[in-house]
Amino acid sequence: MISYSDFSLTDNIHPKTGRFPEHDNEVMISAKREETENRHVGDSIIIKGDVCEKSYIITGIVSAMNNDSMSVYMTEDGYRRIRPNDRPNTVEITLKNEGDRSAFENKLTALYGASAKDTAYEQSAQGSLEERIRAKADEKMAVLISQYGVTDIDYAIRIGDTIISGNSSRFVIKDISSMKDLAKSQMESIAAVTKTFSFWAVIFIAVVVAVILGIIAASAVKRQRKELGIMKSMGYTSRELMIQLTLRILPVTIISSCIAAVLSVRVQRAFWMAAFGVQIPESLPLMIGTAAALVLYCMIVTYVSAGSIRKISVTELMAE
Repeated sequence: MISYSDFSLTDNIHPKTGRFPEHDNEVMISAKREETENRHVGDSIIIKGDVCEKSYIITGIVSAMNNDSMSVYMTEDGYRRIRPNDRPNTVEITLKNEGDRSAFENKLTALYGASAKDTAYEQSAQGSLEERIRAKADEKMAVLISQYGVTDIDYAIRIGDTIISGNSSRFVIKDISSMKDLAKSQMESIAAVTKTFSFWAVIFIAVVVAVILGIIAASAVKRQRKELGIMKSMGYTSRELMIQLTLRILPVTIISSCIAAVLSVRVQRAFWMAAFGVQIPESLPLMIGTAAALVLYCMIVTYVSAGSIRKISVTELMAE
């Protein structure tokens, strides 16, 4: 379960359908839960808490990857309906500059001490027997806190007449993590598959486009063989005629390339939004660059395909 006091302040949660929950009896569910449980906007859902269960109204559907894609989103008041004794244990902070992250983490560590996760598997300190025992105890406590969800630990070790004791109060911070790094680790496998698919899709489309343009160019040369021969007799070179033929398809190429570039970006944004709830910003330079690359590729293919103009002989045409 994920709860916020005001979902409108979030940056990476976007409802697929419906709206964010606003009252304590409303929830937003994941797209996978909608599919597997056949629940939709306007339906009711029973959620069990620690000692009770409450009914909620579904106000929206969202694409989500966390919690095995079965997450439930509700307001903080809605969360307290089923778990009144829970207290927040996570603080989400958005930095103005991502480059300040390392300095910010160092500042937190200086104020509150090292996080439990960072201390969990570090080597025990050297020194006296008591220092080594305390270091080893800190390491064990850090593992229990960071890996097993333990909140408070006290220990006492007796060595002869000496008792060495301590607790986990020094571990104010359980873990410092970046949502960006977490999302990156989760998306790496998907990104690898997407890159491979995109690469072969581009190769396939490039081959298809080359074949189509080659057929069109060859057909145009064959159809206009006499006209091209006459132009050669007037002093035009084969290269100039090939450029003219290439420029004839330029307007259509520019229009189709612009449409293809815009549609490809829109389709990609829609796919990532529907599948993973990730909002990909539109980039005008990327669209322009993609369209320019498509136009250049089409012109090169057409120019090469028009190479049969070189085979047109004025002498043969006069003989015919």
